[in-house]
Amino acid sequence: MKSSSKPDRQIVINPIHYSVIIIYGLTRLIEYLTNTSQLWTKIWYKIVDIFGADDFNMYFFGTTVYTVFLTYWFFGGIFLFFDLTEWPKFLKKYKVQSGVNEPVDKELMMRAVRGVLFNQIFISIPLSYLGYYVKKSRGIQQSILDVPDFGTVVFDLIICIMVDEIGFYYTHRLVHQKHLYKWIHKQHHEFSAPISIAAIYAHPLEHVLSNVLPVGLGPVFANSHLSVAWIWYTLAQLTTLNNHSGFHFPFYHSSEFHDFHHMKFMECYGKIGLLDRIHNTDKLFRKSIYSYRHRILYSLKSAKEMFPDKSD
Repeated sequence: MKSSSKPDRQIVINPIHYSVIIIYGLTRLIEYLTNTSQLWTKIWYKIVDIFGADDFNMYFFGTTVYTVFLTYWFFGGIFLFFDLTEWPKFLKKYKVQSGVNEPVDKELMMRAVRGVLFNQIFISIPLSYLGYYVKKSRGIQQSILDVPDFGTVVFDLIICIMVDEIGFYYTHRLVHQKHLYKWIHKQHHEFSAPISIAAIYAHPLEHVLSNVLPVGLGPVFANSHLSVAWIWYTLAQLTTLNNHSGFHFPFYHSSEFHDFHHMKFMECYGKIGLLDRIHNTDKLFRKSIYSYRHRILYSLKSAKEMFPDKSD
């Protein structure tokens, strides 16, 4: 499906990633206007005070409560509200697959909720606990109070993004192999039109291989400070929740790429598209109208309004 006049394709950069730079700029402006200094350091210190400046509390309880539960269920819950109520109505024009899984299959949704909770409670929490003691056995080199500078934050996040892309792409392609797909990955593809809350609805083995390890190994390779790890975990959660939301909202990251994967069950295995382009596992996507829609929308028009399936 193509429109008669082909628009230019864009290189899509996830705005959730460069929002770190925007937040940094706003922070400096706030510091200047309020005559304060080191705003984020002070905020981090307040967070540390909540957990008692204890390594175990911060690395295990803080990380688990904040990144595993609060971020996922707060933002996933917002999307779930849209899915269940189909309100406000005008948001429907931003659906990638209009009319598919609308209204949401409540039985399938509840199965996804139970699967996500199982993975979080029985997989993510124990791995977080184990990870703390592995880190402790190697020696925790950085004090939780030594907040890194902005350049270090950006450099570490670039490493995390690339580690995540490599880890997710190859493990995702692995579970798409015939036998592994049948016994493992098919569960995640019960949603041909995904919903946000089902982002980590997956077989426990897949959850470890494709969801936990690619995200968790970035801060390990970068030897990131805990505050940077929290930033990365937040960005990663927001990205996967949006990629599975089924919505392509203005001024936000496009979910067209991963939605196409759920629609066709093949291709588009990565997150940022780099390895898909290298391995040519996005050729059908690039020929489709969805590749033209895969861009940041800088107006309130939906991608379908800008690039309709058929010309008028």
